[in-house]
Order: sequence, then structure tokens, then C-alpha cells
Amino acid sequence: MSKSIAGNKNIRTYKMRIKDKKFKSKVIDYIYKYRHFENMYIILLNQDYKQNIGDFRLLTNYEIMRALFRGTTPKKLKEKLTYIRNKYKNHQIMNDLINLSKELKIHNIVEIIKRVKSQYKGFFTRVKNGDYKAKPPKPKKLSKLTNYTIPLDSYKGFSLKRKNQLGINLNNKMIRTYINHKELEKVVGNLKNIKAVHLNFSNNELYLLFIYEKEEKEIKEKPYKSAGIDIGINNLLSIYVDDKDVPSLIIDGKSLRHITPTLIGL
Repeated sequence: MSKSIAGNKNIRTYKMRIKDKKFKSKVIDYIYKYRHFENMYIILLNQDYKQNIGDFRLLTNYEIMRALFRGTTPKKLKEKLTYIRNKYKNHQIMNDLINLSKELKIHNIVEIIKRVKSQYKGFFTRVKNGDYKAKPPKPKKLSKLTNYTIPLDSYKGFSLKRKNQLGINLNNKMIRTYINHKELEKVVGNLKNIKAVHLNFSNNELYLLFIYEKEEKEIKEKPYKSAGIDIGINNLLSIYVDDKDVPSLIIDGKSLRHITPTLIGL
């Protein structure tokens, strides 16, 4: 999830359970592949940390890792990629990561790299603050997998363009399932409010997590006008309204002044 989304107070999450059995069977297979990829990536980083190898910054740089998995060499990354490729060309875990990445959507892999890096950042912060019991991220056994979330890339990982359908991209082909867009809009408002979609596997059930921005309702203030009243002798009554379109009212009291002594003498 991007920083702009994470720091937005209006961001909400809507959880929807998927009942489409055909869709579930296809997706759950990828759930295990992505979890296996993340496990190996964590093991690679743990080796670097525990053995003080010194490549942590390079291995958590998503631009470098994306190019490594894709087999490309951007000019600005050439020197660093050459270093990584030469150093890890016979590294079993790195080679397994590269091979498995070919079966997965590179954009989603980037999101996983960002998430794992964030977890390590939290670990380093706790250690720096004196929490020496803190432990780095660790891999999870696939045989005991009960909860895992794939953060889908916001631009390439999902699509709501087809009417009443959601498409998710876990490799290089969209897998689609039926979703009632009108019912979804009752929760999120306009579908454009959806900033991200995550795929969540929990206790053998499959859920979609819609990350959306809640629309702020415009509060219209009721018109307010103030008025002042002044009672005097020359001007018996003056009424002033704080509105340029409403004229002030002045009641002349001079013509009534001669009545006052008469009334006093009664």
C-alpha cells in the first residue's frame, strides 16, 4: 500500500467473501505460490542480516529486484545488477526466487517486496529503541497456512472495467468472477474511490479486501443573520440587521416626546 493511502484518514476497508468455487480453486493455488515466494525472500534477507553479508539495501530495493526477476538491465541499475547477478549466480534460494517469479505477476511481487521491507524496518526500529527481544520476520509453514494476503498492484493487479465483474491478475492473465457493482457502490460510493484490492485467504475461505476512500459529505451551513435593537429618546427604536439586502428600521421618537410630561402628570 502506498504512503498516500496509508496516511489518508478517509481510507476504509470493505471485506467481501468469494463464493465462486471455480474462481477459488484457481486463486488458492496462487496463494500458496506467493506465500512460498515470500518465505524464500525472507530467508534470503535473514541470511544477509544474520551473516552480516551487507547486501540488505540492494536486496530490498524493488527496482533492482524487479529488473533481476525480469531479466532486464536498466542503465541506471547496471552496476548494481551486475554485482548481484555475479554474487548470487550459484545461490540456490536466489535462483529459486527467480524461477518462481516467472509464474507470478511482477507488479504483485513488488508489493510483497515493499511489505517485507516495511516489516524489517519495524524490526530494526524496535531494536534501536532497546527492544532486544524483537525478532525479524520469519517464514511460515505452507502446511499450516491459515491466513495470508496478496497485495495486488493498484494499476495492473485488478480490474473493475467489465460490468459486474472483478478481474485479478496473479500471473499474466486475468481471472474473473462475478461481483454486483451496484451493491459494491452502496458501500464504497463511486467505483473510482477504490484505491487497491487485496486478496485474503483465511481459514480456507477467500476474501477480497477493497481499500477505498470514503467520500466526505459537504456540510452546508444554514444562513445566519444577526440583528441589534437600540431603544432611545430621539430614536424610539432602532433595528439593525447584519445583511446588506435588509434595510434597517428606525422609529422616530421626537413626535412622542411631548406626551411624556402629560403622562407623568396623570
